[in-house]
Amino acid sequence: TFGRGFFTSDGFNTIAPVSAFRMTDTMSCLNQKLRPLDTSENKPTAWKWRFTPNNVDFLNGTDSTSQFPDVRFRAAGVYSIQLTASNTNGISSITRNNAVRVLDTLIPTLSISPSSNPVCQGNAVVFTYSASNQGSAPSLLWLLNGNSTGNNGSTFTRPTPVDGDVIALRLTSSERCASPKTITSSPVTISIQAKPDAPLISRAGDSIRCNSAADSVYWYVDGARIAPKSLRFKAVTGGTY
Repeated sequence: TFGRGFFTSDGFNTIAPVSAFRMTDTMSCLNQKLRPLDTSENKPTAWKWRFTPNNVDFLNGTDSTSQFPDVRFRAAGVYSIQLTASNTNGISSITRNNAVRVLDTLIPTLSISPSSNPVCQGNAVVFTYSASNQGSAPSLLWLLNGNSTGNNGSTFTRPTPVDGDVIALRLTSSERCASPKTITSSPVTISIQAKPDAPLISRAGDSIRCNSAADSVYWYVDGARIAPKSLRFKAVTGGTY
């Protein structure tokens, strides 16, 4: 050509590659997709990935010779990764031990408990919960009859429960590998128990009788509770019953 100047072209690369890669994440969950990213220098044209242990599936049409493979780990543990990159000028390999840690899947469980059920008419009821694999910062939401109460605390108080109220709790685990992440407890249906009528007490000599349909009774003499729980007993001391 006429004139003078500079001409550069990638087509005349005469340098062997220098293998390098980075991870999109150094921690993964069982059966979760992860992609190692080739960052090799000097324009490699072929790649070979190796995972140790070899409990890996390749996804989305990629394989061990893809530049950016999608992989899924079949077993929990710590994996080493080797990348070999090459072009017509040479070959280079790099191994990174403990490149990724794969965690087991955690299955959350959840249950709720009322302070009492049936609930005496006019009394409040308090719900608490217990859970496993919820993580250190779970997200909670109490539900009343299928609707949000706006309460995300560890307990839920229903000051004036209604017969047939249905209480449940929705929990989202903060554990990285929880599956499913969000679960809902089995619902608890509140039953209201009407207060019994005031008991009627009758006396025949030293025999005292309580006329009540209550399941159990407690006797008091001069304000102090005494042992008998039957509807009738014999008074052995003087006092106000």
